[in-house]
Amino acid sequence: MRIIAYLFSIITLIEGILLSMENTIFGGRMTIEPTIDNIVLSFLFSISCFIFARYYTKFIKKEIYSKCPECKETYDYSKLKKGICSKCNIKTIDMEKYYDNNTKI
Repeated sequence: MRIIAYLFSIITLIEGILLSMENTIFGGRMTIEPTIDNIVLSFLFSISCFIFARYYTKFIKKEIYSKCPECKETYDYSKLKKGICSKCNIKTIDMEKYYDNNTKI
């Protein structure tokens, strides 16, 4: 997703530069004339795509799941209070650690 946002940022930056040099841009079904509105929108979209790509990981939160070793219930870690199982009142463990410990042959 970051790469796509950087790509859009670069494309619209080039588009804004071409429009500011009074070149008309021809697309598949449209033509963009070099008006001040189109130039400003191209640069603003380019800057917003760059900012989104730069801080993409802060916009998207990774879900972390944990499992109670007693009751075997799975929880979304962000919804637990201090990572404690609501039924057993013991600390839950990360799903990967749980399955690494319980699948040893």
